[in-house]
Amino acid sequence: MFEALDRFMINTIKIAIIVFLVACIFISMPNWWIASILVLFPTAYLLDKYWWRNTEMYRRKMDKLVKEMKNNRQI
Repeated sequence: MFEALDRFMINTIKIAIIVFLVACIFISMPNWWIASILVLFPTAYLLDKYWWRNTEMYRRKMDKLVKEMKNNRQI
C-alpha cells in the first residue's frame, strides 16, 4: 500500500513540476532566453535519465567501471 501511495505522490509532484514549468514558459515568452533555459535544461535532464542511461553503450561503460573499481578494491 505504501509503495502505491509513494508512487502516486512522486507522479503528482512530477505533474506539478511540469505544469509549473509550462506556466513559467508562457509567462516568460517575451524573454526568449528565459524560455529557452526553461525548455533546454529539463529536456537535457529527461534525455539523460530516460534515453542515454538505457543505451547499451552507457551500460557497457558502467559495467567496465564497476569491474575496474572491484579490481582496485574501491567497492
